[in-house]
Amino acid sequence: MAGSANSARTILIGIVLIGIAALTGCGATGNSSTSDQTSDPLKRGASAVTVTLTPATVTLSSSQSQSFNAVVTGTKNLAVTWSVNGVTGGDSNLGTISQTGVYTAPASLPASSVSVTAASVADSRASAISTVSFNAPPAQQVNISVAPATVTLAPAQSQTFTATVAGTSSTQVAWSVNGISGGNATLGAITSTGLYTAPTISPGSPVSISAVSTADPTKTASAVVSFSTPPNPTPSGTNYYVSPAGSDANDGSQQLPWLTIQHAAALAQPGATVHVAPGNYVGAITTQINGTPTARIRFLSDTQWGAVIRAASVDIIWTNLADYVDIEGFDIAGSTADTCNGIINYASYVRIIGNHVHDVGHDTTACVFGSGIVNHQNRAGHDDDIIGNVVHDIGDFSLTYQYHHGIYHANLRGHIWNNLVYRCQGWGIHLWHAANQVTIANNTVFNNAYGGMLIGDGDDPGGFAPGVVNDYTVVTNNIVYSNGLRSGASGYGIEEYGATGTHNQYLNNLVYQNGPADWNLQNGIIAVSSISTNPQFVNYQTDGTGDYHLVSGSPAISAGTSVGAPTIDILGAIRPQTSLDVGAYQSNSSSGSWPFIQ
Repeated sequence: MAGSANSARTILIGIVLIGIAALTGCGATGNSSTSDQTSDPLKRGASAVTVTLTPATVTLSSSQSQSFNAVVTGTKNLAVTWSVNGVTGGDSNLGTISQTGVYTAPASLPASSVSVTAASVADSRASAISTVSFNAPPAQQVNISVAPATVTLAPAQSQTFTATVAGTSSTQVAWSVNGISGGNATLGAITSTGLYTAPTISPGSPVSISAVSTADPTKTASAVVSFSTPPNPTPSGTNYYVSPAGSDANDGSQQLPWLTIQHAAALAQPGATVHVAPGNYVGAITTQINGTPTARIRFLSDTQWGAVIRAASVDIIWTNLADYVDIEGFDIAGSTADTCNGIINYASYVRIIGNHVHDVGHDTTACVFGSGIVNHQNRAGHDDDIIGNVVHDIGDFSLTYQYHHGIYHANLRGHIWNNLVYRCQGWGIHLWHAANQVTIANNTVFNNAYGGMLIGDGDDPGGFAPGVVNDYTVVTNNIVYSNGLRSGASGYGIEEYGATGTHNQYLNNLVYQNGPADWNLQNGIIAVSSISTNPQFVNYQTDGTGDYHLVSGSPAISAGTSVGAPTIDILGAIRPQTSLDVGAYQSNSSSGSWPFIQ
C-alpha cells in the first residue's frame, strides 16, 4: 500500500512538472511579442513620439506674423494641434495661430510673453513650446492744434475754436484765456466746448486762447484773439442807433445802425443816447459803462414798447451794473418759463422808465425768486427810480407764493411812481432788505395774488450798517385794489413788516377790497386821508385788458396830495400842483409825447 501511494505521488509530481514545462515553453516561444508589448508607450508610461518646434523664441511687434515649424517623429501621423497659452488657435488678446503654424500678434500687445504650443495629434502628450515676446509699443505721441489760429473780434462778439487732438483716443481738452481756466470778464470767457466771447470792454492787448490735452497735459496749442477798435463816433456825436436790419460791423449811425443792444452797450459813453428801432431783439443784455450826473447814458426805444426784447432760460433779461443809466420804453419778457427776472439794477442814480415788463418766472421750480423790475440790495446802490412801467404776470399766478413780485426795491431812497402792476404771484410792490426813505406814489396796483404793497426791511445780505430800518418812507396817492384774495395768501392791501420805523407816512391812498384786510401798519402809525371804496375805473378787468383811467365822479379824482407826487402821470400827462388824482392816470389832462421824461 505504501509502495502504491509513493508511485501515485511520483506520477502526480511528474504531471505537474510537465504542465509547468509546457507553460514555460509557451513563454519562451513568444519573447519578441513581449518585447513589443513592453516597448508600447501606452504600457510603458512614456511616449516614443517626439515633437520639435522652431524657432524656439521670437520677438514680434503689434500685428506682426511668424511661421512656426513643427517636426513630429515616432509615428506616421505627423499632424499637430496649435495653441497659444493653452487656447486652441489663440484669440484676439493673445494673438492667433493658424493650422499651418502662422502666428499673428494682436494689435494691442499683451503685457507679457505668450507660449505657442504644437501638440501631436497621434499622442497629445508629445508637444513642444516656443516663446513669443513682444517689442515695447512706441511712446504715445500726442499732437494738438487749434483753429482758427488768429481772429479779430469786436466787444462781446463770439468765436468758436476747434481743438484737434491726435495720437490718443482721448480727445478732450481744457480751455483757458491767458492761462486762466475758462477766462474771466476782463479777458473774455471760453466754454468747455471752445466758444469764446470777448469782453464788453476790449482789453488793451490781444489774448491767448489755449487748449491743453487732458491725455497729456504737456501738449498744448494756442490761438490769438485781437480786438477791433471801436468805430468812430457817429456824425450826430452822442446818438447811436440800433435796428434789427443793422450790423454790429456798422458805425452805429442812423444810416448804418448796429444790430444788437449789447454791442451798443459796450460802446456807448457818457452823454450817449442809444436809439433802438422797433423790432425783435433776442438775448440777455448787460450794461456796465457809467454815465455821469451831467451826461447820463440812455437806452431808448424810439417807439414805446416797439423794441421787443426776449430771452430764454436766463436768470435776468437786462442786468444793469452802471450808474446814471436810463432804460426807457422796452417790451421785455421771457420766451421760456425758466427766465426769472425782467430788469435788475445793481447801481445808483438809475431810471427805469415806461417799460412793459411781463411774463417772467412762470417756472417757480427753476425760478425760486423772480421779479419784473428790481433795484437790488447792492450796499453801494441808492437813489434809483422806477417810473411809469406796466408790470404784470410775474411768477405762476395760479399758485400762492410770495417770492415773485412786480416791483422789488431793496436799497436807499429812490422813487416808485406811476406804475401799473397786476397779476403777480407775490406782491405788487415789495420793499425789503435795505430799503429806506423811499417814495411810492401814484401807482395803481390790483389783482396781485399774495398782497398789494409791503413796506419793510430784513434779511440784510451784508454790507449795510447794522440794524437797517425802513423809515421815512412816503406812500402816497396809490390805488391798491383787490389784492391778496387768492386762497392761501396772507398779504394785505398795504402792510408793514419786519424792521420799520416810526416816521413812515401813508397819505391819501385808496385801499379797498384786499385780503385779509386793507391795512396792517406797525408802530402805531395811522394812514391819513385814506379812501376805502371802489376806485371806479373806466373798465376794470382782472387780467389787465381793461381801461384803468378813472370815470367822472370817481372818489380818486382830485383826492391826492402833492407830497411825494410826480409831476406827470403814466402817459406823460401833466398833473396839477393841487387837486391831484390818486392812481397812475391823471384825469382831464392830455397825454404827453414819448419819451415822457427827458
